[in-house]
Amino acid sequence: SIKVYREIIAHSGFPDNSTKQPCEFSEQHQTCSTCEWMHQNKAMLVFGGCILMTAAVLSALVIFFVAEGRIKSWNQGKGK
Repeated sequence: SIKVYREIIAHSGFPDNSTKQPCEFSEQHQTCSTCEWMHQNKAMLVFGGCILMTAAVLSALVIFFVAEGRIKSWNQGKGK
């Protein structure tokens, strides 16, 4: 463990370039077509999410105000 620590210190925290890595990145990681599409269309996905959230909040407000209006008119009619 001291030997490894000395190597880390000697190379300023980076591994020595002459050492062989146990696995190659290309062997370990294969790209996913869905992930690539999402990465390429990040801005459009964020925009779509914002539009969807805005539509949901607007719909909730409309439903709330319509329901409130009906409750008020029902209570006024009941009082007569």
